[in-house]
Amino acid sequence: MKKLKHTRKISFFICIVLALSNNIYASSDLQRKNYKDAIKYLSKGNYNKYYKYKRNLKDYPLYPYLIYKEIHKNKVDEKKVLKFIKDYDYSYISKKAYINLIYRLSSKGKHDLLLENYRDIGSTELHCIYLRSKIKSGKKKINETDIKRVWLSGKSQPKTCDYIFRWLHRNSLLTNDLVMQRVLLALKRNNYLLGRYLVKYFSKNYKRVGEQLVKIHRNPKKYLLSERVKSSKHTNIIIEHGLKRISRKSFKSGYSFLKKAKKYYDPSKETYNNMLSSLLITSLKNGRDDAFHYISSNGYDSNDPKLIFSILDYSIHNQKWDFYIKNFPLIPEEYKSVKKWTYWYAKSLLKAGETESAIEIFRDLSKQREYYSFLSSYYIKEKYNINNKPIIYDKKQLKIYSDDKNIKLIHELYILGKTKKAKEELIYLFEMNRDKNLNYVNKIIQSWGWLHGVIIGYGESGYYDDVEARFPVKYAKIFNSVSKNNFEKSLFYSITRAESAFDRFAVSSAGAIGMMQIMPRTARKVSRKAGYSKINRAKLYNPRVNIKIGSYYLKGLINKKKNIVYAIASYNAGPTIVRRWTKGKTMSDDAWIESIPYKETREYVKKVIEYLIIYDWRLNKKNTISISQLINL
Repeated sequence: MKKLKHTRKISFFICIVLALSNNIYASSDLQRKNYKDAIKYLSKGNYNKYYKYKRNLKDYPLYPYLIYKEIHKNKVDEKKVLKFIKDYDYSYISKKAYINLIYRLSSKGKHDLLLENYRDIGSTELHCIYLRSKIKSGKKKINETDIKRVWLSGKSQPKTCDYIFRWLHRNSLLTNDLVMQRVLLALKRNNYLLGRYLVKYFSKNYKRVGEQLVKIHRNPKKYLLSERVKSSKHTNIIIEHGLKRISRKSFKSGYSFLKKAKKYYDPSKETYNNMLSSLLITSLKNGRDDAFHYISSNGYDSNDPKLIFSILDYSIHNQKWDFYIKNFPLIPEEYKSVKKWTYWYAKSLLKAGETESAIEIFRDLSKQREYYSFLSSYYIKEKYNINNKPIIYDKKQLKIYSDDKNIKLIHELYILGKTKKAKEELIYLFEMNRDKNLNYVNKIIQSWGWLHGVIIGYGESGYYDDVEARFPVKYAKIFNSVSKNNFEKSLFYSITRAESAFDRFAVSSAGAIGMMQIMPRTARKVSRKAGYSKINRAKLYNPRVNIKIGSYYLKGLINKKKNIVYAIASYNAGPTIVRRWTKGKTMSDDAWIESIPYKETREYVKKVIEYLIIYDWRLNKKNTISISQLINL
């Protein structure tokens, strides 16, 4: 009976929103046609017909997009563009117009107007254009904040910044400290070519120090002990970088060099301890047992949280439960509530025989809906807490939000198949209204059937407990057709949710396509076995094709790896890399997940397992899968 009442509530809500939507959008069909025709005649330069259609579109939600196309095509004067930006500041299209305006003002040398209207939107490229106008106008000084904003990066910056860097160098504003910071940022990312290139920005008498640092990065044992380094004011950070490079392969070797460096450079006790701490962190992260043995025998004189975390991680990977218990209390107070550390403290207590204390911590952790909570539920033999709390809606509030011009604009873009632009507008709406509760927006979007938009919306609003909305079970026929059982269906849904959040048009930076983010080369390998004689990129945008190939590939990984966790990791990082990570490993699956070197893959595996448990609940209205069926604990 409770389930029936819940279903009625949901149906009643959908009816309300659909009724409102039909009332609002029913008259738009003719306007949509006029809008398309107006764009067609504008692109052809037939202004008589364009203006004829334009006159009837002033109350159409996408009117700002039409005006944007007009001002962009006709290169209208900057004052009209500024008026457009002000008039339509509620839409993402005004931000796009602003970006284009900055480029135009810069290219025309209208620096005063650019400076007057510039606002920082987080773009390094635009900020470099802004600084160039500052320099060209001669009216505003470049301050240290400006310099750091564009300079301090371990990656190559946009070409527009080159002028700024040359000007700063000529005017002696790039100090050796700033150059050293950036060279180290580049080398820490192992961007050797950029690091070597940046050496030219050191002052004439300091270039040799920079050149020595780059040599140390390549061959630290050969170049670390150097008079050039000894005579520089950056001795300590250069030594530290060199020691880190050595200690990746051997703590013993790194420690030996640290003792040599102590004699050669005579650092202060505090500096020496910092270097030792850095050495231990790097060695422990790379699984060096000799670093662990050193700490076990000598302890450590450091309050660096990074060192404590490295000790705890090493303890997890190597099942040093007593060592974990001993060092857990040393975590700074603000980190003790982090679920990862708490979960492993409880598991360490359990392994050490302190069952009652462990169960108490597990019980507290199990109250939430996330990965470590689900793991904890297993140990206390209790049901998972899904905590589904749909938004309580009000008919009047729904009406107010449904009438909003932003919602109408987003809806039109969605209806016209412009989902990428609709997504831009949705994110922009939330960015501009952080102080408002916009969860009603998510409910309205849900009524359209735009799964990806709902997920994005709840992510932006920060409300995560409307589980049914955030974890949709659409495309049921497709998922049923590729699944032998409930486990497979839950897994395929969770992968789809993690990969694309049900965005059928998603394309990753690596080139993965569609809902299950299939790489074209992977599709070509498995397409025939999956039932497709020929496959191309266009077909991968089709949900049926994408899900069929993705699920077939994942089944193959499970059969090959004989381990669900390894298969999930392989889906993200590739089977070859995972084979290397698993070689010789005998730890439990939950510990192995923590040892995955790539943070992206590590978090991905946790996310998919979490989502799988949630989808099991979504599909069955109860949990039928135990996390111990997924993970060897």
